[in-house]
Amino acid sequence: MENIIGEIQGLLEALSVGNNMAKEHKSQTVEQIENLTSEIGELGNKLSEKEAEKKTYIRGSIDHERLEGEISFLQSRIKTLREALQFAEKLCKALERLLAKFDGLMKSVNESIQKIMKLRQMAQEAVNIEKQAHQSYAELSVELAQTKRELADKKSVLDSLVALKGTPEYIRQEEKITLLQCKVANLVLESNEAFVVYQNKKRFSLELEIHERLLTRIMRHYIKRFGEDWQMVSRH
Repeated sequence: MENIIGEIQGLLEALSVGNNMAKEHKSQTVEQIENLTSEIGELGNKLSEKEAEKKTYIRGSIDHERLEGEISFLQSRIKTLREALQFAEKLCKALERLLAKFDGLMKSVNESIQKIMKLRQMAQEAVNIEKQAHQSYAELSVELAQTKRELADKKSVLDSLVALKGTPEYIRQEEKITLLQCKVANLVLESNEAFVVYQNKKRFSLELEIHERLLTRIMRHYIKRFGEDWQMVSRH
């Protein structure tokens, strides 16, 4: 998981190149739209002049036929330019959507990277606590086993002193056994608590890892989709 953020950032850097190209392409397309609009306007004016001039000549005359040819050419040229203008306008809108999507993608991915870094911090803290709890549980388990053996030995001694029941020595052995029983109970409680903490933190760190993988998968998906969108637009 260590290289995920670097991988995502590398993909974004590669897409940033495409994004800059999209900005340049949009700038050129806007300029093309302006030029086409201007040329269509100029040709429209010429067409109006030619149509007005044609009315001054008799149908069938050389000048009338010449003007009809010029008018037909202008109409065809204007139609071609309008089709080019429509295509350029559609391309410009597609580029605008692409650029807006990239801005949104960058924001989303940067937020996801921050989330992943936070998840990693939380996971590391959970792992540290998990290790401490596991070590504590292991140490308590050893101490508990030793205490139980010691308690068993004391009970055996007490059983051997049954004939001395009620004597100071017998009472001292009973007190030792009582103390050991309390110690065993406390060790069992502490050991169980350490084991529960260990299990909970282990489960929590696994959940954080799953969440990180999910975020990464989502980022990769959106970056891939953006790359596909850019490829589709760049073909034009």
